[in-house]
Amino acid sequence: MTIYFTRSSVIFKEHAKQEIGINNEFIDLFEGNFLTYSDMPPNKMIKKADGSIFITNIFPIYIMESEMHIEKIIEIGNDIDHGNLLDKEKTFKILTLTYDADIQSRDLEVKLGEKLEDIGYLVDFQNPEQLIFLVLYKNELYLGILERDEVLYEYLSPEKRFSREVNKLNRGENKLIEAIERFHLERNLKENTGIALDIGASPGGWTKILLEYDYKVYAVDPGKIDDSLKDAKNIVYIRKSIDEIDLEDKQFDLILNDANLKPSESTGIVNSLQDHLKEGSFVIMTIKLISRNVDRHLNEVKENLSQNFEIIKIKHLDSNRQEITMLLRKIK
Repeated sequence: MTIYFTRSSVIFKEHAKQEIGINNEFIDLFEGNFLTYSDMPPNKMIKKADGSIFITNIFPIYIMESEMHIEKIIEIGNDIDHGNLLDKEKTFKILTLTYDADIQSRDLEVKLGEKLEDIGYLVDFQNPEQLIFLVLYKNELYLGILERDEVLYEYLSPEKRFSREVNKLNRGENKLIEAIERFHLERNLKENTGIALDIGASPGGWTKILLEYDYKVYAVDPGKIDDSLKDAKNIVYIRKSIDEIDLEDKQFDLILNDANLKPSESTGIVNSLQDHLKEGSFVIMTIKLISRNVDRHLNEVKENLSQNFEIIKIKHLDSNRQEITMLLRKIK
């Protein structure tokens, strides 16, 4: 039996449990986080979670400590060493999350990091080969360790990922940043810069990010875009709805759609634009889950899109609210 710390959103926590399998045992912790007790080995569980929609992160727990206080962190460092949980030939980094706890995340990270370095382990904050997850809920600590290439996402909360970001036009920017990271699109965007269509662009958060990747962006929305973008190079701002404009024979290397529409309307627009998307190119879009019947929405969306697109990934991101984000690729 392995215990997994499992992350999802508050809204879709029960859906996440269903994706793992109702035959497992669950214990709720805080917000959308819970423990999963399962006979499934870590490699299979992580693969299953990676293919899920509503599980945002998961790791096996190797050390659990109740009545946690800061002095115990030295013992935990020794336990990691004695249990051979960390490879001394590989570098590590510590990720922390605290909730309703007296000890601060930074104190946990520093104390454990210093102890492990004293023992002989090598820390690397930029490109670690191993990640240590430390979650402290009230006075209970959960610790897991994974190879970096096994990790679903290298952040334990949206606050950890985006708290230091500045000059955001809107929350929507976080969604595209996270989608690029989770869908592993960074290299593709850098190497395949071209022309993009941003549907529902106002106030311009997604357009701003694509401009940073040197795309030329057609930003389409009846609403206003931020003044900082109006004179930007490589932007064509069209203050209309997408169904009000004639794209003629324009071809795009990427289509984005974050418009606030019903699922059927959003998928209908993307399908109508498939002739304007180059073969093999991507679509990144959000689907607003407008009712509690999530399964019905998902089935309709998949059916509507599957004739023209390969559905590569569907994920409820940390940055999503009552919506999901999809990555599609044109197949014909």
